[in-house]
Amino acid sequence: MAIVLAPKFAIPAIAAAIAAGAGLWKEATPESGSAYGATITQLDASMVAEDAALRFERADFDNSGALDADEYATQALVTAELARVNHFAPMRIGMSVGKVALPASVPANVDAKEREAILRSASIVFQTIASDDRKISRQEFVGAALEQMLASDMDRNGALTGSELSTFAMRQAKAGIAAS
Repeated sequence: MAIVLAPKFAIPAIAAAIAAGAGLWKEATPESGSAYGATITQLDASMVAEDAALRFERADFDNSGALDADEYATQALVTAELARVNHFAPMRIGMSVGKVALPASVPANVDAKEREAILRSASIVFQTIASDDRKISRQEFVGAALEQMLASDMDRNGALTGSELSTFAMRQAKAGIAAS
């Protein structure tokens, strides 16, 4: 076994190199920030449909091309919990992700009572949307998202803005579902 001892002059050089490397690392480290883009100020049907299609793909765990009751319930609960924690509903359009802010009154977490209410509601909604095969197709899932958008579009102009966006975000976050 060979032991190599560094000459005394090498130790300060090594320490300086480590310190310099640490400085470079710190400079190269990206700023911490949101993984989500800017706050969305307007949504139209094409944006809602695209986001819903992408959410469907992520929710279809078994890649069957349809959601079963468990996949749908999981998607509903995860969407609600993430929206609450982040205090916005993320919208994925193409490669971009934006956010639709929740009203300040929405609590930041989902307690056990709300979790159960969300799962009960998801079961009812699943039965409403699912076709005779007890599955939700991509088209049915996107259609349901568009219905949520239409229900939030109070002025019926085909675009969500202002308080309509908050209403839509609350629907995404399943806010107030335990109260109903």
